[in-house]
Amino acid sequence: IVESNYNQEAVSPKGAAGVMQLTSTVERIYNVRAGVFEENIEGGTRFLRDLMDQYDELKIALAHYNGGSRPYYKVKNYPETENYVEKVLNIYNSMKERYK
Repeated sequence: IVESNYNQEAVSPKGAAGVMQLTSTVERIYNVRAGVFEENIEGGTRFLRDLMDQYDELKIALAHYNGGSRPYYKVKNYPETENYVEKVLNIYNSMKERYK
């Protein structure tokens, strides 16, 4: 919802593409194509899973998903990343409550 509002054709100003707004780096690492819906979802979820395994905290993983691979103390202070994390956590908590 926050990345692309479900628009598979979405492309960010920085070139991230598809529903989960994959960068070319994520495409290469996970051997997926951002323009193919199923591969976009697979690449994005695998990337998020790896971030969760690495950081073990959803807020930090989300900040890195949005802000890149820079250290957390740098990405957490980007207004765009702060807003992104807040929006995603609000949606996540709402859905978690709804689908207990």
